[in-house]
Amino acid sequence: AEALARSKELFLANMSHEIRTPMNAITGFTNQILKTELHPEQREQLKIVQKSNEHLLRIVNDILDYSKIQAGKFSFDCVSFSPDKVMTEAIELLSPLLKNKNVSIKYKAIDTMPEFVVGDPVRLRQILFNLLGNSIKFTEEGEIEVKAGFTKGTGELENLHLSIRDTGIGIPEDKLKEVFSEFEQANNDISYKYGGTGLGLPITKKLVELQNGSISIESKDGLGTTINIVIPYNESTAAC
Repeated sequence: AEALARSKELFLANMSHEIRTPMNAITGFTNQILKTELHPEQREQLKIVQKSNEHLLRIVNDILDYSKIQAGKFSFDCVSFSPDKVMTEAIELLSPLLKNKNVSIKYKAIDTMPEFVVGDPVRLRQILFNLLGNSIKFTEEGEIEVKAGFTKGTGELENLHLSIRDTGIGIPEDKLKEVFSEFEQANNDISYKYGGTGLGLPITKKLVELQNGSISIESKDGLGTTINIVIPYNESTAAC
């Protein structure tokens, strides 16, 4: 059984990598062609190719991350970074997704935000992409609010407190426990309408917990969702 599990994990990792490589090439060439002179119909068709490829890449990346986590091969960097900069950049990168929605993103950095902490900025950005991506996907009007601040932890640790609140479709109370389960979504209608692998929140939960953090969710059907995260970061590289 263990050998079969390892074979399955290796297969998922290899296939995800093999699929992602040509898809990156499609993304690159599509972006290059879009910079040239095109007939309006051609441009519109290429934009559909671009969006479809981006969607497929997100799915493949979820599968690759999931397989790494399951295989216990997920690693974290330990470098100095600005948490405020990571938050700001993540919001800026995802803001174009709001183009056709009546939704705004508000970001509030609480006064306790240190200039630099030590940890893995890539994984924090990934957590933000997953959570903000969900909020944008499931919110058609209203706002998404991101709050971040720090409290003093034990020893040389600083605890990041991150809150993401949206005014989206929300989650029924009886489905809240299931959203952190692999391949689960609130219901089949949501899966059909919005797509996705159902791996975004489980992967986020694992990323948080593997950094000795915690994650919780509050939601009401039709009234939006709030996700709260706490992740400890080091004050100095000496603690890495």
